[in-house]
Amino acid sequence: MDPKITAAIIAAFVSIFTLLITSLIKPFWEKHFHKFKLKSVHDFEQRKQIKEAISKNKTMLLNSAESLNHRLWNFSKNSDKKWHSFNENDNLEDKYYLVSFCYRFLAFFAWCRIIEKT
Repeated sequence: MDPKITAAIIAAFVSIFTLLITSLIKPFWEKHFHKFKLKSVHDFEQRKQIKEAISKNKTMLLNSAESLNHRLWNFSKNSDKKWHSFNENDNLEDKYYLVSFCYRFLAFFAWCRIIEKT
């Protein structure tokens, strides 16, 4: 047999074989790739939304965290002075330290919740 004819037959066989294998594998590959692409886009969008929410409220959260942190340091140094104690016969308006401590604590967690909801 002529080598040119043999080469043409082998090339035709390989082309047909490649076409059949490609037509069998392509739907599965495209399905997998499509799922991967959707998951990647979804993950990217979620990360983007989280970064936007944090960046939008970052300043207020850091300010409230810093204020609470300073109050906790002050509390650890001055806990023996009983500024944080409250009795039933005490007037709450006279307990600035206790009220401001509660405010700073609640403000910090309120900003955490705002970021979490966003």
